[in-house]
Amino acid sequence: MNRILDRQLLMQEFSGYDSIPELEAYLAVASAYSMTENAVSVLSDLKERTSHIFYGGFGQTLGIAGKGTVHRLKTIWEEEILCRISSADLERKQLEELRFFEFIRHGASADEHYMQSSLVMRDAVGREVKALHRIFYFRHGKSVRFALCLYTPVMHDVLAAIVHSPTGKLVPMNMCGGAGILSARECEVLALVEEGLSSKDIAARLSISLHTVSRHRQNIMFKLRACNSAQACRMAKSLNLI
Repeated sequence: MNRILDRQLLMQEFSGYDSIPELEAYLAVASAYSMTENAVSVLSDLKERTSHIFYGGFGQTLGIAGKGTVHRLKTIWEEEILCRISSADLERKQLEELRFFEFIRHGASADEHYMQSSLVMRDAVGREVKALHRIFYFRHGKSVRFALCLYTPVMHDVLAAIVHSPTGKLVPMNMCGGAGILSARECEVLALVEEGLSSKDIAARLSISLHTVSRHRQNIMFKLRACNSAQACRMAKSLNLI
């Protein structure tokens, strides 16, 4: 599984928000987490498509980088970290982040909510390490401009949930839908794919061109970051889209 949320995050409207004086403040926050919690802390700028990774002691435990190391990437996807997450947990992480982004995009306060879940990661010699994953989104104008991902060690599973930080109230991920991730037509096309129809049959059923069906299928795969149609259908079912 690669590049989670790519289309949903990067297609946002960022025009008119070129001044980012808060960047240095967010970098300081990311650095502080790496120092105080020994976290692997990733701050991504969704407009500039860049990331800063601050490695605390957990990065050393995983065998990725020593404590105090900082990596600056020309991408918002921390592949050197994502490749350490088990494939099953990486797909689940993707679904959870899609749900959380939709939760924030539809009006929830970004500065009062974050998402948490536990993941199985692997160190440099392949040993399993349980990790707590948290993600915070920061708005700049009307769009989510920055994302902060934190990875820290944990000894037990954590309920996958959206947390209202002022009160500690949890919204379980299975109560958060995925409405808005796919268009109504894309959901319709994917439901027919799930039924086993070919692109030609879908075009005939919906009275649209084969080219349009192909475009919808490409958009579906891109939005869900699915590797194939079966995975796209599985993810869409998990999100209650079909």
